[in-house]
Amino acid sequence: MAKSPLAKNSKTVKHVRNSKNVVTLHLTIPYKSSRNRKATEFDISHLLYQAANSNNVKIDSRIPFLRSFCKKANQYVDNGRSARTIQGVYEILRAFIVFSDAVNVDPFSEAGYLKYAGNDGELRHRIKMYIPSKRLWEMSHGDELGIKETSASQITTTLRTALLWCGLPANTWATHHRGFTGEKTPYKGYSDAEEEVLVARLSELFFILAPQLIAAKNKNLPSLTSCLSLLT
Repeated sequence: MAKSPLAKNSKTVKHVRNSKNVVTLHLTIPYKSSRNRKATEFDISHLLYQAANSNNVKIDSRIPFLRSFCKKANQYVDNGRSARTIQGVYEILRAFIVFSDAVNVDPFSEAGYLKYAGNDGELRHRIKMYIPSKRLWEMSHGDELGIKETSASQITTTLRTALLWCGLPANTWATHHRGFTGEKTPYKGYSDAEEEVLVARLSELFFILAPQLIAAKNKNLPSLTSCLSLLT
């Protein structure tokens, strides 16, 4: 069969990827921790992944929200405001995303927000778990510490700021749950009975250790003599 005169000049079609069609993800925010004097660029692309861990599955639907967040964060600093604030907003957003992924709810949705800050949400649970009279040394490993209501109020305010920067109507969602009163919960001091027990225990410990430490000092044992200064 005769071939077309174009056949001898034909070549296998090569699919060339046009680099102009590839959009580079540039998800960075100004970040300034307490250890840094100057703000640095901080990559938040890990928030695209399940549980904010880049080793997990990437969720592309989060891209527009995080792009918006980065844009607003950079505008915030360009307007002369503190980059330290950006750090706090990012930390709250990250914790919220990790929680949402753990309970299998979309963090960039009203359902996700209410699961965290709603009437039956996680923050309400943490408030209930807060026992000001219970000391850290009285708790077992894995016990929930809980938070004060003032802390919950600060967290929700910052979270709504983060979600607004993501382009979401978080202020509208806030009308669907009770507000946090912001009531101050002072730390409760030791009762007279507790103070008496603590003083008795410390006194007993002192008189047990003191002779041993004094003897160690006389023998010039530097590892123990340094402890003696704490008792004198």
